[in-house]
Amino acid sequence: MNNIILTGRLTHEPECSFIPGSKTLVCKFNLAVSRDFKNKNGDYDTDFIPIELFGQSAEYCQSYINKGMKVLIQGSLRVDRFENNKGEKKTYAKVAGKRIEICESKKQDKEAAEFIESENNDEVPF
Repeated sequence: MNNIILTGRLTHEPECSFIPGSKTLVCKFNLAVSRDFKNKNGDYDTDFIPIELFGQSAEYCQSYINKGMKVLIQGSLRVDRFENNKGEKKTYAKVAGKRIEICESKKQDKEAAEFIESENNDEVPF
């Protein structure tokens, strides 16, 4: 079974276009996904994973998804193999998304952080 579920933030605006010779929309972007363990410095590393969405999922993405948004992607891992112009064999992995769901926006995170800061402020007059 080839099934993958990722949660992360878009690193740039989705790039949407139609597949040449068809009416199928495709949207491409990278998703920043934090690893679930800390490195030797005590920080979480981040992977930048290429995502492609097609059809209705791409239409939803084009209309509602922006840079910085936290989204959930469900899809499958695709591995493309090709030969570059130097004759070297290369491998490229990406996620072919079937479903995308907004988890929260970057703006909501900022508002929540500001609220928490104001809650921790001892100078509040009540």
